[in-house]
Amino acid sequence: MNRKIFALIIISCGLLFSCEKSNESILSKTVTKLNSIKSAEYQVILDIRQKEYGLDQIDTAVCFFDFKSGDTLLAPKYQIQVKYMESVFNGEKYFSVNKNEQRIIYKNKPFSIDHITGSFFWEFSLYRIAKLLPEFLKDSTTFISRQNDTIVNGEKSYNFHITITDKQKYRNLGVTITKEKWETPYYYLFISKRTFLPTHFIDNYPNNGYWKSTFSNINLSATRSDSIWEYDRFPKEYLRISSIEYAEYITNFLNP
Repeated sequence: MNRKIFALIIISCGLLFSCEKSNESILSKTVTKLNSIKSAEYQVILDIRQKEYGLDQIDTAVCFFDFKSGDTLLAPKYQIQVKYMESVFNGEKYFSVNKNEQRIIYKNKPFSIDHITGSFFWEFSLYRIAKLLPEFLKDSTTFISRQNDTIVNGEKSYNFHITITDKQKYRNLGVTITKEKWETPYYYLFISKRTFLPTHFIDNYPNNGYWKSTFSNINLSATRSDSIWEYDRFPKEYLRISSIEYAEYITNFLNP
């Protein structure tokens, strides 16, 4: 056989093999990129349509994550700002602020992930995707397929369809996968061809709706002053109340 023809066959086989591996290669590169981030600020538009809970809304937030502090037992530091609301976790304490009602609800030394995730934007953050994606890649019951590439906010993006079988639904940011009552759920993950960062993420609930997030203006060199991690920066007139006290207040108000 002619050596040139043989070489072309070898190269073609190599290209075919690399194509077969390309999906995993793209997603693995995204995992590496996300895990290398020291800090990130970005804007996200969250479109929620979920019949079961009567959710039908679109909101925009600015999110900031500080990974330099290390991954604590619960999560890295973060600040989420949406309209007149703000949620902050400083590694040891969580607080949420309602500027309209001039109220701060705080939780000292939270011991559960549920204690620091009061914002919808936490559920669809870059951090959560960084936790989800490695689980998807190593789970043999999860199926990932490549769809047609598309453009999201001007970014040429890969498009992946991710199916979770056996009615499993990822619930706890990379910690566990638990059973759900709904039909087999699936995700769409769009990844920028330029940066390999997520541009769009959809959590779809068959026959029940979806949660759709669109990421933009991602800044990987953003910083924040130390003051943002404490609620002392807000006016003294703001009511400061612990989450336990607030829960008791609500209970007494609803059941006088």
